[in-house]
Amino acid sequence: MTYIFSLCILVMDIQGMDLNLLVVLDALLEERNVSRAANRVGLSQPAASHALRRLRSLLDDPLLIRGGRSYMLSARAHALRIPLRCMLSKAREVIGVPPTFDPASAEREMRVIVSSSLSPALLEAVYHRLATAAPGVTLHVLPVEREKVHAHRGLGDGEMDMAVGVFPQNPRDIHKQTLYRDSVVCLLHRAHPLAKGPLTMERLLCFPHLLVSYYSMPFGPMEIALAGLGQRWRIGAHLPDYALVPSLLERRELIATIPRRIAEDLTKHRPLVVRDFPLPLPSLELVLIWHASNLDEPVHAWVREQFSQAANDLAG
Repeated sequence: MTYIFSLCILVMDIQGMDLNLLVVLDALLEERNVSRAANRVGLSQPAASHALRRLRSLLDDPLLIRGGRSYMLSARAHALRIPLRCMLSKAREVIGVPPTFDPASAEREMRVIVSSSLSPALLEAVYHRLATAAPGVTLHVLPVEREKVHAHRGLGDGEMDMAVGVFPQNPRDIHKQTLYRDSVVCLLHRAHPLAKGPLTMERLLCFPHLLVSYYSMPFGPMEIALAGLGQRWRIGAHLPDYALVPSLLERRELIATIPRRIAEDLTKHRPLVVRDFPLPLPSLELVLIWHASNLDEPVHAWVREQFSQAANDLAG
């Protein structure tokens, strides 16, 4: 209902408007930056500023509101963003003008939430791809604490472009693409008593667990498996991310149970070992998610492809 209402508002307000302004409006709402929006639609910065003034007057709304060094969208701008994107996409279909995208000359900031479950090697590979093929397309990685709490809402209102993480359930208007599947393993110091010999649940539960989760009450595949055995972890330390895992494992009694790819990254040049978890667990599916309104947006589709290819390259 909100979508239909917003679209009706937009249709009523474009009576007598130069419809080219809608293309500029779309760029302004996506980029939240006048200079980047100007580059995106092939205008000079003064021309884009003039278009913004006309749009503010025609719609009787500030649209972009200064917030420190950046702009925020007004409430009405948020409401218009998705209907406008869909309207322009349909218009291009009607007149047969396919959207174009040249990576080498494109300028765009992509706002991405990256989960702590993502292997650093994948993000590094994506950065390298963008720097090589599209130096004007940059990734703005948003704080990980917004990963699950705000991801779907942020994608819907245009606050962010995409999110990478473990999202098993998504609303109907959220699309997803699997990047890779990962297993859960144990990471411990090579001097730990369990670094060698048989690793059983009985032995594993004798030692404190290093929990890595932004959320204080996690309930994932490990917790489900332990609950089935009538067991639970004894938590020795709780971290919001993986940065301090190696140093805490120096205590040598702690055991971290984390995704294999991250564990293998952390063992590089460190006295740590990876051991298979002693119970069969479901694999972790790391996915890229985005809002349906960006499905056919050229730069968005191209960046999604870079994530997919980088994941395939690392898997090979």
